[in-house]
Amino acid sequence: MTRVASLYLPHLAIERLRRLERPRALLEPQPAPQLPIDDDPGACSVPRGGGWRPGARRARDDGARATIEERAAALPRHQQPTMWELGRRAEAADHPFKRPVPAGGTRRPLPVTAPIAHAVPLILAEQAGQRHVITAVCPAALSLGLAPGMVVTQARALVAELDVRAADPYADRAVLDSLALHAVRHWTPTAAASGTDGLWIELTGTAHLHGGEARFCQRLIRFCQRFGYTARVAVAGTPGVAHALARFGRDAISAIPNGGEAQALAGLPPAALRLTPEAVTAAARFGLDRIADLLPLPRGPLARRLGLASVRRLDEALRRVAEPIVPVVPEETPLAHRRLLEPIGTAEAIEHVIRDLLADMIQLLQERGAGARTLLLVIERIDGSKQRLAIGTSRPT
Repeated sequence: MTRVASLYLPHLAIERLRRLERPRALLEPQPAPQLPIDDDPGACSVPRGGGWRPGARRARDDGARATIEERAAALPRHQQPTMWELGRRAEAADHPFKRPVPAGGTRRPLPVTAPIAHAVPLILAEQAGQRHVITAVCPAALSLGLAPGMVVTQARALVAELDVRAADPYADRAVLDSLALHAVRHWTPTAAASGTDGLWIELTGTAHLHGGEARFCQRLIRFCQRFGYTARVAVAGTPGVAHALARFGRDAISAIPNGGEAQALAGLPPAALRLTPEAVTAAARFGLDRIADLLPLPRGPLARRLGLASVRRLDEALRRVAEPIVPVVPEETPLAHRRLLEPIGTAEAIEHVIRDLLADMIQLLQERGAGARTLLLVIERIDGSKQRLAIGTSRPT
C-alpha cells in the first residue's frame, strides 16, 4: 500500500532569515579537537614518532625473527603458523572519522542549532496592489494576534514595535527545492515540494531502509532542527491526509494506518483539504465546520455548494481518486560529445578530439559551479561497439 509522508515547515521564511542572521561563529565549522600525541608507545610494534614498518621491532632483535621464520618454513605447509602467531599483532584504534568518546563512555549528542531570537516581533510582507500584506510571522508575533494575510497597517495598529521585512518567496522556494533534492538523493526516489512550506516524501517500499516510519520521522525532524527549522511530519496512505495532518494536526509526528483516512480527517476543518478560499467561505456559510460534515453529503449537492474541485480534493484524500506526486528530478549528468563526419584512427586525431571534449566539459562544469570525481570517455567504433575509459579522482576536480 502507498505510504506518503508530509513534511511541514510552519516558519520556513522566518527561520531562513534568522539562519542567515546567525552569528558567523556559529556558521563556521569548529576546528577538530587536538588529541595529545603519545611519543612513548610502550610495547606497540609501530612507534608513532619513528618510521618503522609493522613488525620492525621484532625484526631488529639480533636475527631472532629470521630464525623463527626459517624454522616455520621447514615445517609442512599445513603446519606452518600464521602471520599472527609469528609475532604480528593487531591493536584497537578509534575510527578516524568519528568523534572521540569522552571518559564517561557516552558520546555527546550533536548540537542542535537554534534560531536566534529577535527583541521585537518579526513579520515578512509583500506588496499586493496598493497594500502590503503579511506573508509570514514569527511565533512571538503569532501569539500577539498577527497572522499571514493581515495588512501591515493593521498589524502596526495592534503591535507598536514591529520589525517588518520584505518577503523573498524565491529564496524560500530554493530552500524547499534543495530539501526535495536531498530527499531524492538520500531517502526516497519520489519527493516533491508541497506548496510553499512543505515536502511530500513517498515512503512506499523505502521506510524499512531507515528503520521504519517512526524512526524516519524522528530523523527527519532532527535533520531540520540541526538547520534551525521547526518541522512537523505526518504519514498516511494518501498525500491529502498526510498534508492535512501535518498542518492541522496537534502532534509533531502523526502516523495513520491505511484505511483510517476518514477517521483521521473527521475532526479537521474543511481548509485542511486544500480548498479554495471561496469554498472555505461557502462551507462556513452552510455550517460545514468539520470534514465530518462533508462525508455523509451526496456528491451532487456538495459539488453545487463547494464546487467540483472541492469534491475532487475530498475523493483524493479518501483514496477514491489517485493523486500522483510529480517527483523532483536531480540534475542531469554533464555531457560533452562530438560527432565526426569521418572515422579517425590516428593517435594524434584521437588526442585532439579528447582535448576538445575535455575543454567542453570544463566549461560546462564551470557554468554549473560543480566538480567531477569520475570522468567516462565513450568512443563509438565503426563496427557499432563502444570502448569505455574511466578515470576517477579522490576529490571534486
